[in-house]
Amino acid sequence: MSAKGSASRASAAKASVAGRQSTTGSKKGGPTAAGGSAAGAAASTPGEKKEPMTPFSILPKKPRDSVNWDQIKRNMARRQSPEGEDMRSIKKILREIGNKKISVHEFINLISAYTADNGALLRLVLAEDVDAFQKLARKVYETMTQDVSDVLVNEQLHMMDFYQEKRDVYLNKMMAAINEIYDMAPEFDFERYLREKEQYLHRILPFPVVGEVRDEEGLEMMRRQQAYHRLQWLRSEGERMNEENKRLMTRLDQLKEQQRAEQQKLTEMAERAEARRQQLTLEELAKKEELEQLNQTMEKSFVETEAEIKKEYNLRV
Repeated sequence: MSAKGSASRASAAKASVAGRQSTTGSKKGGPTAAGGSAAGAAASTPGEKKEPMTPFSILPKKPRDSVNWDQIKRNMARRQSPEGEDMRSIKKILREIGNKKISVHEFINLISAYTADNGALLRLVLAEDVDAFQKLARKVYETMTQDVSDVLVNEQLHMMDFYQEKRDVYLNKMMAAINEIYDMAPEFDFERYLREKEQYLHRILPFPVVGEVRDEEGLEMMRRQQAYHRLQWLRSEGERMNEENKRLMTRLDQLKEQQRAEQQKLTEMAERAEARRQQLTLEELAKKEELEQLNQTMEKSFVETEAEIKKEYNLRV
């Protein structure tokens, strides 16, 4: 039984080895057959036609899958003008205007006849813009205008006061001249002077003729008149100088009073400073005395402490 079993196992091993060799031979022959088929395919390729390639400058056409009819309708749709609107006339007016400068009102009046609402919307927008600009102008310039008007009113008031003062001065001078005329000619008639002028003056105040011999009385009268006018001028100058002197004296009194007040303030400040200095001096003396007392107390304490230390040392020894 053992010999038969060993023989059967040997035959089975041989059979398996033979199967492996046959399998290996078939695998080695496989690539050769594949190489032969590839060579046959390569030999058959040169005989076929190749398709031409598209140039790089030409984009390939995309296949049209569907048509966008909505987009085509929107592109082909025409603008329907409202009833009463004439775009051709409006364009014609715009071409005729060109670069000419016209006002907005004139432009609206030109094209309003060719619009659907006769320019109502344009006039509404124009009114809103004008209203907005007016509000802005009032908001920005109202304060400035008020300030300028206040300044002008103040200047006008000052000018009125100035001219009123000048009028009073000239009126006083005129009345002084009239009084002087009446002093020289008490019967002087201004209405008759306005009518006759030179003749009336020659009649009232005859001027000496050139070459006429003057008598002593005329010369004396002339000297008296010169002296009188000189005296009147000196009196007026004296009054003016007295008024000026009074004004200067008043100003001097004011300055003296101001100086007196300033001196009083300085005196009070000096007194306060002196009182403060004396107070600080007293405080300094008090501090010095206190410091002296502290020094004496410290010296006594040092002496007593030293004496106690010596006593303890002597007792220990």
